[in-house]
Amino acid sequence: MASSLNISGWAGEIIDEMELSGVTTGSIVSWLENNLGSLNNSLDTSFEFLSGDVSGIILPEMSLTEIDIYEKMYECQYLSKKARQAASLGLTDWLQIQGDDQGLIRKVSKTEVAKELRGQAKDCKEELFNFIYGYSRGQSGALPQQVVGLPDCDCYGVSD
Repeated sequence: MASSLNISGWAGEIIDEMELSGVTTGSIVSWLENNLGSLNNSLDTSFEFLSGDVSGIILPEMSLTEIDIYEKMYECQYLSKKARQAASLGLTDWLQIQGDDQGLIRKVSKTEVAKELRGQAKDCKEELFNFIYGYSRGQSGALPQQVVGLPDCDCYGVSD
């Protein structure tokens, strides 16, 4: 589980999972360290880094669901940042090359790229909202609970 691993190892896993290029583990480690409060606020939890420990162990240990939500938070932030960067590029167009044997090359404007990234960021935020909503609903006891009836249970030492 990632919360008991070295945080830089976790950052490396995020880079591999998202297939990121040009992103350092140090930048992800920094983001993870600085945004743990956002996770706590979103999930009504109290995670913290083990003080004085350079490996970045988070206590209490996170569940897989909490880890997924935290990674989704990073992904949404990353996509939003990339959309802003694409919108602020210079006047040059990007080239899109499709297929090795087809030979199709087309120019793609920076606004088109930014628009696509904004759409991906929006979808990511909706998915994150659904993750958090589902997590909160499950944690709050809002899910139905089964009630045991007295005739089937000798709970008080009294039987029919």
